[in-house]
Amino acid sequence: MHDMYSEKLVRRKPSSKIIAIKAAIATATMFLAYLAFYILCSSLQLIGFMPIAVAAIIFVGWKAFTYFNAEFEYTVTNGSLDVDKIVAKKSRKRLVSVPAKNIELLAPYTDEYRSRYENGSFKETVDARESETSESWFLIGDSSKGGRVRILFEPSERMLYIFEKNIPLKMPVRPEIDEQYIL
Repeated sequence: MHDMYSEKLVRRKPSSKIIAIKAAIATATMFLAYLAFYILCSSLQLIGFMPIAVAAIIFVGWKAFTYFNAEFEYTVTNGSLDVDKIVAKKSRKRLVSVPAKNIELLAPYTDEYRSRYENGSFKETVDARESETSESWFLIGDSSKGGRVRILFEPSERMLYIFEKNIPLKMPVRPEIDEQYIL
C-alpha cells in the first residue's frame, strides 16, 4: 500500500486585539524614529549617528510588526497529524504531532460534539484555525511528546479522506467525499 500524504497552509486572520497591537507598534516606531531624527539632528556632534539610529528603530519596529503574522501548516501522513506554526514566513516550530494510533477522536467542532472537546484534562490545546468563525474539526489524542492534546484545525477534503481510510473507527462523522477528485 502506498503512503497517503496531504498538507495544507492556513493563514491566521488577525483579531481586533492583534490589529490594535500592530497599530500601536507602527505608531511607536514612527514616533521614536522622528524623536531620534529630531534629537540627533539638533546636535552637530551626533548628526552622523542619525541615519543609523533611525534605521535601527525602523528595523526593530518592522520585526515586531511582522512577528504577529502567523500561519499554520497541517501535514497528514497515513492518518498521523503534524501541526507547525510559521511566524513571519521565516521561523517554523512544530506545535504538536499525533500518531494515527494515538488518536482518540476526530469530529467536527459543532454543538453535537463540542462537549467531548471541552470536557477532560489536556496537557496542551492547539488552536490552528484561520479564525474563530471558520468551519473546523477537532482531534483528541496523545502527542508524540507525551500527554493528551486537543487540536482545533481546518482539514481539507483530502485530509479527511486520509483520516477516514486510516482511522475510521475514531471518526463518528464521515463526510461525503467524492474520491475521483481526491486521488
